Amino acid sequence: IGEPKEIYDNPANAFVAGFIGTPPMNFIHGKIDENGVFTAKDKDADLKVPERQLKAAQEADLIGKPIILGIRPEHISDDIDAFNSAQVLEVKVDVAELLGASTNIYTTVSGFGVCAVVKPRNDLRMGQSIKLAFDMDKCHLFDVETEKCLTSRL
Repeated sequence: IGEPKEIYDNPANAFVAGFIGTPPMNFIHGKIDENGVFTAKDKDADLKVPERQLKAAQEADLIGKPIILGIRPEHISDDIDAFNSAQVLEVKVDVAELLGASTNIYTTVSGFGVCAVVKPRNDLRMGQSIKLAFDMDKCHLFDVETEKCLTSRL
Protein backbone atom coordinates (compact mmCIF):
# COMPACT_ATOMS: atom_id res chain seq x y z
CA ILE A 1 0.00 0.00 0.00
CA GLY A 2 1.35 3.39 -0.92
CA GLU A 3 1.63 6.09 -3.54
CA PRO A 4 2.01 4.74 -7.10
CA LYS A 5 5.51 6.23 -7.56
CA GLU A 6 6.67 4.79 -4.23
CA ILE A 7 5.33 1.34 -5.10
CA TYR A 8 6.91 1.56 -8.57
CA ASP A 9 10.34 2.53 -7.19
CA ASN A 10 10.25 0.32 -4.09
CA PRO A 11 8.10 -2.77 -4.72
CA ALA A 12 7.61 -5.03 -1.71
CA ASN A 13 7.73 -8.21 -3.79
CA ALA A 14 8.09 -9.60 -7.30
CA PHE A 15 4.32 -9.69 -7.89
CA VAL A 16 3.98 -5.96 -7.24
CA ALA A 17 7.14 -5.20 -9.25
CA GLY A 18 5.80 -7.11 -12.24
CA PHE A 19 2.27 -5.75 -11.92
CA ILE A 20 3.14 -2.04 -11.80
CA GLY A 21 4.53 -0.55 -15.00
CA THR A 22 4.27 -1.06 -18.74
CA PRO A 23 6.19 -2.86 -20.06
CA PRO A 24 6.58 -4.80 -16.81
CA MET A 25 9.79 -5.31 -14.87
CA ASN A 26 12.24 -7.85 -16.29
CA PHE A 27 13.16 -10.80 -14.07
CA ILE A 28 16.33 -12.85 -14.57
CA HIS A 29 17.13 -15.82 -12.33
CA GLY A 30 20.69 -16.50 -11.25
CA LYS A 31 23.15 -16.23 -8.37
CA ILE A 32 25.37 -13.53 -6.88
CA ASP A 33 28.89 -14.46 -5.85
CA GLU A 34 30.89 -12.98 -2.98
CA ASN A 35 32.41 -10.42 -5.37
CA GLY A 36 28.99 -9.03 -6.28
CA VAL A 37 28.73 -10.56 -9.73
CA PHE A 38 25.26 -11.73 -10.69
CA THR A 39 25.50 -14.70 -13.04
CA ALA A 40 22.35 -15.62 -14.92
CA LYS A 41 20.92 -19.12 -14.55
CA ASP A 42 22.47 -20.48 -17.76
CA LYS A 43 25.78 -18.68 -17.06
CA ASP A 44 25.42 -16.69 -20.28
CA ALA A 45 25.40 -13.28 -18.60
CA ASP A 46 27.38 -11.65 -15.80
CA LEU A 47 26.35 -8.33 -14.27
CA LYS A 48 28.19 -6.61 -11.41
CA VAL A 49 25.75 -5.39 -8.77
CA PRO A 50 26.46 -2.23 -6.77
CA GLU A 51 27.66 -2.48 -3.18
CA ARG A 52 24.27 -1.71 -1.62
CA GLN A 53 22.55 -4.52 -3.57
CA LEU A 54 25.40 -6.89 -2.67
CA LYS A 55 24.97 -5.95 0.99
CA ALA A 56 21.23 -6.71 0.80
CA ALA A 57 21.98 -10.16 -0.65
CA GLN A 58 24.60 -10.77 2.06
CA GLU A 59 22.19 -9.75 4.84
CA ALA A 60 19.59 -12.16 3.43
CA ASP A 61 22.25 -14.93 3.33
CA LEU A 62 21.69 -15.40 -0.42
CA ILE A 63 25.28 -15.23 -1.69
CA GLY A 64 25.79 -18.22 -3.99
CA LYS A 65 22.12 -19.17 -3.73
CA PRO A 66 19.31 -18.71 -6.28
CA ILE A 67 18.13 -15.11 -6.52
CA ILE A 68 16.07 -13.02 -8.95
CA LEU A 69 17.42 -9.82 -10.46
CA GLY A 70 14.69 -7.38 -11.48
CA ILE A 71 15.24 -4.38 -13.72
CA ARG A 72 12.74 -2.09 -15.41
CA PRO A 73 12.84 -1.75 -19.22
CA GLU A 74 13.64 1.97 -19.04
CA HIS A 75 16.75 1.15 -17.00
CA ILE A 76 18.22 -0.73 -19.98
CA SER A 77 19.64 1.38 -22.81
CA ASP A 78 21.28 0.89 -26.18
CA ASP A 79 23.47 3.91 -25.31
CA ILE A 80 26.26 2.10 -23.47
CA ASP A 81 27.44 5.37 -21.90
CA ALA A 82 23.95 6.16 -20.55
CA PHE A 83 24.46 5.06 -16.95
CA ASN A 84 27.20 5.54 -14.36
CA SER A 85 27.12 1.96 -13.13
CA ALA A 86 26.20 0.33 -16.43
CA GLN A 87 26.95 -3.29 -17.12
CA VAL A 88 26.83 -4.16 -20.82
CA LEU A 89 25.51 -7.36 -22.39
CA GLU A 90 25.49 -8.26 -26.06
CA VAL A 91 22.15 -9.80 -27.01
CA LYS A 92 20.22 -10.76 -30.13
CA VAL A 93 17.09 -8.80 -31.01
CA ASP A 94 14.00 -11.02 -31.02
CA VAL A 95 11.58 -8.17 -31.76
CA ALA A 96 12.02 -4.41 -32.19
CA GLU A 97 8.75 -2.54 -31.73
CA LEU A 98 8.93 1.07 -32.94
CA LEU A 99 6.34 3.02 -30.95
CA GLY A 100 7.08 6.53 -32.20
CA ALA A 101 8.69 8.18 -29.19
CA SER A 102 10.53 4.99 -28.21
CA THR A 103 11.40 1.49 -29.37
CA ASN A 104 10.83 -1.62 -27.28
CA ILE A 105 13.58 -4.17 -27.86
CA TYR A 106 12.65 -7.71 -26.85
CA THR A 107 15.39 -10.29 -26.29
CA THR A 108 16.24 -13.14 -23.94
CA VAL A 109 18.88 -13.47 -21.25
CA SER A 110 19.43 -16.97 -19.96
CA GLY A 111 16.01 -18.01 -21.27
CA PHE A 112 14.18 -15.13 -19.58
CA GLY A 113 12.39 -12.54 -21.70
CA VAL A 114 13.88 -9.06 -21.40
CA CYS A 115 12.46 -5.82 -22.73
CA ALA A 116 14.43 -2.59 -23.10
CA VAL A 117 12.80 0.78 -23.83
CA VAL A 118 15.24 2.78 -25.95
CA LYS A 119 15.27 5.85 -28.18
CA PRO A 120 13.31 5.37 -31.41
CA ARG A 121 15.16 3.31 -34.00
CA ASN A 122 13.87 1.85 -37.20
CA ASP A 123 17.10 0.13 -38.25
CA LEU A 124 16.86 -2.86 -35.88
CA ARG A 125 16.24 -6.30 -37.36
CA MET A 126 15.30 -9.63 -35.85
CA GLY A 127 18.46 -11.63 -35.08
CA GLN A 128 20.70 -8.55 -35.05
CA SER A 129 23.26 -8.34 -32.22
CA ILE A 130 23.07 -5.25 -30.07
CA LYS A 131 24.79 -4.10 -26.89
CA LEU A 132 22.51 -3.11 -24.02
CA ALA A 133 23.61 -1.25 -20.88
CA PHE A 134 21.90 -2.24 -17.63
CA ASP A 135 21.66 0.52 -15.00
CA MET A 136 22.56 -1.67 -12.04
CA ASP A 137 21.99 1.17 -9.56
CA LYS A 138 18.29 0.70 -10.36
CA CYS A 139 18.16 -3.10 -10.16
CA HIS A 140 16.20 -4.96 -7.50
CA LEU A 141 16.92 -8.33 -5.95
CA PHE A 142 14.21 -10.78 -4.95
CA ASP A 143 14.29 -13.92 -2.80
CA VAL A 144 13.36 -16.88 -5.05
CA GLU A 145 11.34 -18.64 -2.33
CA THR A 146 9.39 -15.73 -0.83
CA GLU A 147 9.62 -13.32 -3.82
CA LYS A 148 10.23 -10.59 -1.21
CA CYS A 149 12.22 -7.62 -2.50
CA LEU A 150 15.58 -7.44 -0.71
CA THR A 151 16.46 -4.03 -2.06
CA SER A 152 13.36 -1.94 -1.53
CA ARG A 153 14.13 1.38 0.15
CA LEU A 154 17.86 1.25 -0.64
